[in-house]
Amino acid sequence: MKRIVELTGKQILVTGAVSGVGKETALLLSNLGAKVILVDKNEELLNGVLELMNDKRSCIYSFDINDIEIIEPKIKEIVSKHGPFNGLAFCAGSGGVRPLSLSKHIFVQELMNANLYSFFELVRIITKKGSFVKGGSIVALSSVSSIRGLKS
Repeated sequence: MKRIVELTGKQILVTGAVSGVGKETALLLSNLGAKVILVDKNEELLNGVLELMNDKRSCIYSFDINDIEIIEPKIKEIVSKHGPFNGLAFCAGSGGVRPLSLSKHIFVQELMNANLYSFFELVRIITKKGSFVKGGSIVALSSVSSIRGLKS
């Protein structure tokens, strides 16, 4: 079978890798030949995705990227063990639909951590010298609700 893209020898970090778009992205990248580093907070579900991949190169790291303070030490650990990344697929995120009158500060802060601040922190850290291969790619995926608002 001819691949539309050849990713053999590339290492790509996928966040939000246990379900939905993140899971499908990880599976596709693996099928295209990439070594995929899967990140999510649920280790059991990560193992399930890894089993589906049937890929001895890829591996999992279970941590919550919403905890901004742990991102840097975890990424340093991964790079130290596996080498620099050729790409990042940011598929993690959190949604929440509720009226503004019910949206307390903590709710908004959690949304921003999940959907914006954790992405900025990941990009800041992996693009440091020695952590990211020159010419690598960063892709951040979002919900359709970023384009078309939902009720509330």
